[in-house]
Order: sequence, then C-alpha cells, then structure tokens
Amino acid sequence: MEKRSFRLIVGGISFLILLAGMLFFSMQKLGKDQAENESLIKQPFIPLYSKYSTGFTIQVASFQNKSKAEKLVEELSSKGYETTIFAKDLGAKGIWHRVLVGDFDAKEDAAMFLQKLKGEYKNSFIKPK
Repeated sequence: MEKRSFRLIVGGISFLILLAGMLFFSMQKLGKDQAENESLIKQPFIPLYSKYSTGFTIQVASFQNKSKAEKLVEELSSKGYETTIFAKDLGAKGIWHRVLVGDFDAKEDAAMFLQKLKGEYKNSFIKPK
C-alpha cells in the first residue's frame, strides 16, 4: 500500500513539474507573439479586398514609396476623410500603395464625393472594392 501511495505522489509531482514547464514556455511564446502584434498595431491598417467585396471607394493616389502614401493619408485624415492604404503587388512593377478614401454602398454616392475631391486631387477615381 505504501509503495502504491509513493508512486501516486511521484507521478503527481512529475505531472505538476511537466505542467509548470509547459506553462513557462507558453508564457515565453505569448510574450514574443505580443511583441509582434504590438509592432503590427503601429502600422497603418491595410484592408484586404476580395472579389466578393461590395461597394465603392475612391482612389486618390498610388505610390511605390510607402512613406509618401502614409503622408497623404495623414493629410486626408486631418481633413476628416476616412482613409486607408491598400498595398497591391503588381509583379515586375513592384508593390504600389494605393491611398483610398471613403466606403460607399452606391456608385452615385461615391461620384458625388469624388466631385468634392477632384478640386485638390485631380487624378482621383472611383473603384469597386
């Protein structure tokens, strides 16, 4: 009987040590993942559009230089516009950072807003999401 109790105690202790080790390594990984996530949060939001998206947006400009796109986003945001950057890989031409304004359900609504933007951003155009 004592031998059986001893085995149960040793088994329980072994289990607790194993569990503590797993918890320790999980916490370390969590810290690394959290640091990666925090670095992603500092980047501007880049939406992923698919062929199933509906609605329209207005493309104001497109830049190969990401910092130029970010500068324009800041300018437009300071004017109260809802802006995003959409990175598009154009193969041999490289990655282009498209500056988009607005989210419209109807093309007519986008067209009215486009007229407002055309004064300052002459190359703006409506595009489906």
